[in-house]
Amino acid sequence: MPELPEVEIARRNLVQWLDGRRVVRAEADDSRIFRGARREDFALLKGRLLSLERRGKYLLFTFEGGRGLLGHLGMTGRFVRRPEGAAVPYSRARFHLDSGDVIHFADSRLFGRMEPCAASRLHARASTHAASSTSVDCQRWVRRNASISCDPCASCLSGSSRRP
Repeated sequence: MPELPEVEIARRNLVQWLDGRRVVRAEADDSRIFRGARREDFALLKGRLLSLERRGKYLLFTFEGGRGLLGHLGMTGRFVRRPEGAAVPYSRARFHLDSGDVIHFADSRLFGRMEPCAASRLHARASTHAASSTSVDCQRWVRRNASISCDPCASCLSGSSRRP
């Protein structure tokens, strides 16, 4: 998992690179970074970036036209900016800008995630992913520490919507 400072640095870089620019084309390889999402919807992300928030380790992109993108770096994902035509190893998804630059999402081990969705659903999607990863973490902890009682994990595993 990326550390929070890495995610915040990625967010700040993206804001700087996209400030005053338009995404003229978005393209992506057929890879598992789109697990649970439609890669074809990524190609619809065009126009100006209206906002880019960090919610935990998730990046929430809001574009013109009500389009959004939920991103997670995974363990090895990163964003890099290069001139058009420059090769970037392990580039999985790309934003082509009106300046001639390309912002690549490169991920050598495919642990990252890109999920295009309506901008109005970004916060809900991020919460859903965060809650499911919390549940998985709790399940692992309980399996390893069966003799120890953990009330927060018990409520998490019972499906309670109340989180500690």
